[in-house]
Order: sequence, then structure tokens, then C-alpha cells
Amino acid sequence: MYTVETADTTIIPKYSYTYREEPKFDGFLVFFGIAIMLMSLYFLNRWRKIHLLKKKCTEKVTAVVTGISSANNDGGLRFRYKHYNASYRYEFNGTEYSGNNRIYGRQSSFKRLREGDSVTIHIDPEAPATLFDDLADSAMRSFLLTGGMLVFTGLFLIFGKFIIH
Repeated sequence: MYTVETADTTIIPKYSYTYREEPKFDGFLVFFGIAIMLMSLYFLNRWRKIHLLKKKCTEKVTAVVTGISSANNDGGLRFRYKHYNASYRYEFNGTEYSGNNRIYGRQSSFKRLREGDSVTIHIDPEAPATLFDDLADSAMRSFLLTGGMLVFTGLFLIFGKFIIH
């Protein structure tokens, strides 16, 4: 039996083997992965703050929607979207409050709310002006999903060469 050796392939009759170099350390991917991991901290921190707000707001009250506001975000190319926020008027322990949570959510979480509609919101019994609504819940999920995806992407960029190898 004979073998023929070339620069990167060894040929044995009926068999062919291709030599592949070991992956080299790619500092750019590691740097980019670390940058993405740091970006994920922003989204996970926003999720944590909203989650803490949700834990504090334990009292359910019926509120009337007094206004709906929106904010445009032109993220460029295909990332144009609009966030919505609702203002409420509600009563707790005989005192009337009005306000919003200053957290913008997606329109789908509004379920087509209009001014004058009655909705159930959650408030902090120790600070009744602090509230948590469906929009904050929508934003909380979005921040968690985005932060989680960024963590996964960053880890893949940093350790992917070991997984794929």
C-alpha cells in the first residue's frame, strides 16, 4: 500500500484525510463577546429594578386610564418602534392618587386601552403613588429576554471556538 502526501491532504487508497489547523486565539471575538456581556448588564439591571418594583407593589386597585402617551424610537433600519405609557387615577385608603410608572411597554400589552377604561393595577401599600401595570410587566419581560440573549451571544463569542471544535 502506498500513500501520497501533499501540503494539507494525505491520500490513502479509498480514504482521504484533510488536515485542519487548530483554531487560533481570536482576540477580536473575545473582546466583542466581553463588550456584549457588558451591554447585557444594562438590560439585566433594568429587569432587576422593574422586578423589585413588582415585588413591592402587592396591593391590587381598580384605576381609570386618564391618558395614554407614546415615545418613538428610531433605532435605524428595521428597528423603528413605539413605546406606550398610561396615566391612571385611583383611590387607596380613601385618598385619590394619579400617576404612571414611567416605564414604557409595547402596545400589545395595552390590549387596546382607551382613556376612561377601568383596569386593575398593583400599587405599593407603603407608597401608594408607586404603581406597577401591564406595561411595566411587558417591559420587564423584554429586558430579561434581551439581556439573556446578549449573555448567550457573548458567551458564544468568547467560548464558541471550544464548543464548535
